Amino acid sequence: MTLTQEVYSQKARELEAEGKLREAEKMYCTIKQYDLAIGLYKQHSMWDQVIRLVSQHRKVCHKMVNSILLLYCWPILA
Repeated sequence: MTLTQEVYSQKARELEAEGKLREAEKMYCTIKQYDLAIGLYKQHSMWDQVIRLVSQHRKVCHKMVNSILLLYCWPILA
C-alpha cells in the first residue's frame, strides 16, 4: 500500500469509529479499496449499502447481486 493509500485508510478507520460511515466509504473508494467500503457496511448490517456498492464497483449483472450479497452476508446469517 502506498503512503497516500495508508493515510486515506487510516482516516477512513477514524471516520468509521466516529460513526461517519459515508465519509469513511468515500475515503476507501478514493483509494479503490471497495472491499473495505463494503465491509464497513457489512459490519453494521447495512445491506442496502452493501448492495449499492457491489452494484457500483463490481462488474456483475444485476441478477447476480443477490448471489453476491448472500456470499458477503453468509457468515452473518449462519
